[in-house]
Amino acid sequence: MLSEINHQLEKHRIIIHQDVKVDASITQSLFHSKKPKTFEIAQDRKEDELSEEEVEKQEHFFKEVAEDGVDKEARWLKKGTKTYFGYKKQIAVDSNGLVLAVHTTAANEHDSKGLIPLLEKIDNERIKKGVFTDKGYASKANREYLKGRKSKDRIQHKAQRNKPLSKWERVFNKLISKTRWVVERTFGSQKRWFGVGQTRLKGLDKVHTQHILEAIAYNLKRSPKMEILPAF
Repeated sequence: MLSEINHQLEKHRIIIHQDVKVDASITQSLFHSKKPKTFEIAQDRKEDELSEEEVEKQEHFFKEVAEDGVDKEARWLKKGTKTYFGYKKQIAVDSNGLVLAVHTTAANEHDSKGLIPLLEKIDNERIKKGVFTDKGYASKANREYLKGRKSKDRIQHKAQRNKPLSKWERVFNKLISKTRWVVERTFGSQKRWFGVGQTRLKGLDKVHTQHILEAIAYNLKRSPKMEILPAF
């Protein structure tokens, strides 16, 4: 459904073929446990100190029997001092912030695992000028994937234990950071216009459908305000 809407916007020269920005946000589920429980949660955004192998080992899922009424496909995630129960919405946007693709996972799945499934929904023409992401998406597999699709690698570099960033990598990361406002504006506008960020639905498929509808609503609301590009 999203691809069909975007095809119509493309025909009217609203969606543009330039670079792609990617980021993720959390959709909290209302169907979490009401009782204190012991569970394992994935610690998000600790990759600066971890190797890719250690990041893999870090991810955990519930190992307990869920209560009645709890969404069994949602997961806990810890970011800083806060914990969230629900799902992770990853989006790719064009240079105007219009949503090109959406990928949904449990909240505790590492960002880097979602990049390839997300970009598989976008044709080569749209990503050839670059895919811009923060360091949460940095992995050997993702960089090789972009190389295979002949897309410019604009993934921020991340430091490893005993391997700090070089001066060039720090400069590169700063330049990429200056582009993040595009996708952050999309998330902010979705929150302001539609109150996204939580769900009353259960299950990954249903929540993904909600994310798709949020993207469609955003694109349709924003596109009339945008300048139509001239035909060539």
